[in-house]
Amino acid sequence: MLGLQVIKTPSACAFEDTGNSRLKRKKGRDFMNIFRTPADILGCRKEESPKASVDSFLFFARQLRSQLGKKGYLLDTYVSLFFETVNETIALNAAEDGFAAAEQYRELCNSILHNSDAQNDSPLYGRILKIFNEHPFITAYQETNTKKALLYSLAADVIMADSVTEYVKQQEYSIAKVMDIVQFRDIYREISMIIGDEDAEELNCRLKQTFLVTQLLPIYRQAFRNDLLFKLTWRDPETSRQVFQLILDNLPG
Repeated sequence: MLGLQVIKTPSACAFEDTGNSRLKRKKGRDFMNIFRTPADILGCRKEESPKASVDSFLFFARQLRSQLGKKGYLLDTYVSLFFETVNETIALNAAEDGFAAAEQYRELCNSILHNSDAQNDSPLYGRILKIFNEHPFITAYQETNTKKALLYSLAADVIMADSVTEYVKQQEYSIAKVMDIVQFRDIYREISMIIGDEDAEELNCRLKQTFLVTQLLPIYRQAFRNDLLFKLTWRDPETSRQVFQLILDNLPG
């Protein structure tokens, strides 16, 4: 008998349009995009931890105070110090401070553009002047505001680092007026010795999750970055191009 050879024919799927595959790849890229929706930019969360609710914190704090017995006043003192310290560093003030600081650095850039020695005592004067000299294309544009925006944008990293250092010093001084950090640590240590490290750590976590949703420094940095974005999107009247485009046009490489 002749052996019959079974020839397998390709399935219909093999001849189908690969549109589905492209769709899957597109969806995959969409999910990798961290800015898919306005909510992603706003920082909305799908779910907030139940531990971050005010009610949850208050019940937990009441439970810890009971565990501390006659030393319950330690919990009250600790929480009070935390609340007062956080309120010493208001989020709105941090944002305003960020914008105000940015304005001072813009004036420094302006001095350099006008060959003024008015602010040459600033530690940053020499560093920003060096950036200016390394990017001669800045002076190729006629508009003063364009040149200021270009220099400020190119020096942004140096400026931000200096600004944050100064801001942290100011805030540490401000906090020291409200909180004795040594006393704060001592109270925590005493609480943890009575209720255990796990519950003491949970107390700190809940304080942070509930009342310190965003810490001060990111707010300050964001305000500074917002000010920078105004400069990067400034449109030069002469070329009708935005500052970030002019920088991209002129950067080497």
